[in-house]
Amino acid sequence: MKKYHAEPTVKLCLRNKKPLSNQSITSEKDVSDFFKNIIKSDREQIYVLHLNTKNKPVGLEQISMGTINQ
Repeated sequence: MKKYHAEPTVKLCLRNKKPLSNQSITSEKDVSDFFKNIIKSDREQIYVLHLNTKNKPVGLEQISMGTINQ
């Protein structure tokens, strides 16, 4: 059996002081609506959405993108 070793990485991201949107994120529906408005893709993607203390989006970071099966 083949063994795999993953190296931990640290990635810094810059966040805006001003919100990306005036919409507060308070529910799963709010998150879904936010992403529907900004991301159009035919692939699975994983993002981290950074919120300020008022639950307004201040940063968006793409972590992973899948491939298209043929």
